[in-house]
Amino acid sequence: NGEVCWPEAWTYVGGCTGTIAPTSTPTFDPADLGGCPEEYEAGTDYEEGDTMSITPAGEDYGKIYKCKGWPFTKYCMQEAYSPANTEKGCNGEVCWPEAWTYVGGCTGTI
Repeated sequence: NGEVCWPEAWTYVGGCTGTIAPTSTPTFDPADLGGCPEEYEAGTDYEEGDTMSITPAGEDYGKIYKCKGWPFTKYCMQEAYSPANTEKGCNGEVCWPEAWTYVGGCTGTI
């Protein structure tokens, strides 16, 4: 459609000059994980700020996501925008980042 999409996911904070050393890979300590909120359920009337989790098959730890604010909230209830959906139905990309923000890992329940 000729419009740029990056402003939906990024906030411009300013320019820069020069270079910096690359950062290290983030570490993951399962002992620091909190409990998982309720699992994602398509059709649930999620509101801005609502959290849910998805534990992929075969994994010990879940992933927490938070529903984005208007105008993206309407997508949170749709299966196509579930982080569990790996189909690339949004201009060749997965759709979930338009509706959800990844928060972090979890284990067990809250």
